[in-house]
Amino acid sequence: MKKILSILTTGALLAMSACTELAEEPHSIITAGDYGTTDAQLETVIGRTYASLRGAGYGDGGNGYIFSEFLFFLSALSSDEAVLPAMNNGADWYDGGRNEEILQHRWTPQNVEILGAWRYAYNGIATANAAIYQLEAAPADDKLKAQLIAEMRTVRAWYYFRLLDWFGNVPLVTDFIDLSLPETRPRAEVYAFVEKELDEIIKSNVLPTTGHSTRITQDAAKCLLARLYLNAEVFSGTPQWQKCLEVCNTIDGRTLTSDYFDNFKPGNGSLPEIIFSIPLPENEWLNPYGYMLLTTKGVQWTQVNKADLEKLGELEVTKENEDGVSVVYKIYEDPYPNYYADAGVICVQPGFYTNTFTDANDKRREAILAGPQYYADGAPIYIVTPTDAYTYIAAPQSGETSPLIYRDGENLKDRQPLEGYCWNKYRLTPDYEWTHIYYGGKPYADFVIFRYAEVLLMKAECLVRLTRAGEAGTALQPIYSRAGASPITSPTLQEIEGEWTREFVLEDQRRTHMIRFGTFTNADHYRGDKTPVTVKDPYTTLFPVPYLELAKNNRLKQNDGY
Repeated sequence: MKKILSILTTGALLAMSACTELAEEPHSIITAGDYGTTDAQLETVIGRTYASLRGAGYGDGGNGYIFSEFLFFLSALSSDEAVLPAMNNGADWYDGGRNEEILQHRWTPQNVEILGAWRYAYNGIATANAAIYQLEAAPADDKLKAQLIAEMRTVRAWYYFRLLDWFGNVPLVTDFIDLSLPETRPRAEVYAFVEKELDEIIKSNVLPTTGHSTRITQDAAKCLLARLYLNAEVFSGTPQWQKCLEVCNTIDGRTLTSDYFDNFKPGNGSLPEIIFSIPLPENEWLNPYGYMLLTTKGVQWTQVNKADLEKLGELEVTKENEDGVSVVYKIYEDPYPNYYADAGVICVQPGFYTNTFTDANDKRREAILAGPQYYADGAPIYIVTPTDAYTYIAAPQSGETSPLIYRDGENLKDRQPLEGYCWNKYRLTPDYEWTHIYYGGKPYADFVIFRYAEVLLMKAECLVRLTRAGEAGTALQPIYSRAGASPITSPTLQEIEGEWTREFVLEDQRRTHMIRFGTFTNADHYRGDKTPVTVKDPYTTLFPVPYLELAKNNRLKQNDGY
């Protein structure tokens, strides 16, 4: 057992980097009696569990990075908000049809994106169980141990929430020492375990009430419990609207940021609206993967003033035209000279933008680049006519140029240049070049898990379901006000769902909300594509247990329908 502790502690130290900014103390040989005698040593034990939230590569193609198409986009692509189309007639990003399967609700147990989600959750649970075991055995201050164990139990509860949402009936593993194969447990039983864990943690009052958003606080545990209660009817068969409302009412002392998009810019982890977030390290390119996939090259010019670019002077770029003749173009200096982006690989599902953002004054519309694009000062953006899906060069309105106009997409297997409305939610600033992201050296936005706006919306939904719609309108007022949207004084459930969609667009939540509101299996919500989604059966509200996991453990039970 001492050998196991030595390996675990060393692993925790190695995984600590850029996670919680806790001090590290290397050890070559560590035993249970030698390590965990100081506060600093105890805090290093939790590092690996926090680092697991960022995800990793797990083999067999089942990657699980938090900000990648294997995990973050799994929810987005299976909902009605996003599509990841192939380009170059299927040569790029078709990936054997796995993204198309997710979009069309035709996934199978062989889909590696689903495998990535399963392994992401159980890898995190394993690291949490290991940390809890070591903390319990450590000969150190009981008060600090209690806090750190509560943090690890909350992170573990978060992983089980994801499993409840994605897979429903799953193994419940809490014993680090027990190496027997776990068996599938009913969804309601797993729900009850998570509820009990979070209730005990919150009532123990050992978690800090303040601190950086990348560490579990009392508010983070409460927000997770409220989200669990919000989905209780789906998870357990019994609604818990009153319980959700009561938990939300205990989360106070927080405010919304004045600018909605500040929540998704570098430095967001210190904002009072952010309750819990995952920091992305500067030295591993897969962790900011989502920036590359979410951010189209055209985003850069929308965030700067044309007048400022003109002051920088003009540059000359030589490109071949369609006839193969070299032509010298005068262009403005690129504010992101080395920022690479796949023309916004993931884009908005056809029809989603126009059906969701019907209020022209809603500032959250800017999370999506649709139609003609403009500089920050309102001047229209012109570009050198792109020769492929990747090449956009800002240009003055002269010569061989064209307006930068994104059009709604319709092709799954052969996306064309400028086709598909693009996401513009997580932001960079002009000095955050791709070279800095790829090679490290500058931070970027933390990945947001909980923010205070969610608490307000949970309150509003519960109030409507409890026939107190007038109070729901009051709860939503700060969200309406910040967005510049027209307020609704007494919202309906349909209007509440719409507000969830607008406020949390592309924040890894839409699929969960659709299932709760009963729209996930309504084919009318999947619009406009040449290859339409045909949703026939409710079993798709759960993903299948991955085939490779079933092959390893004969005590697992496949979900119905697969």
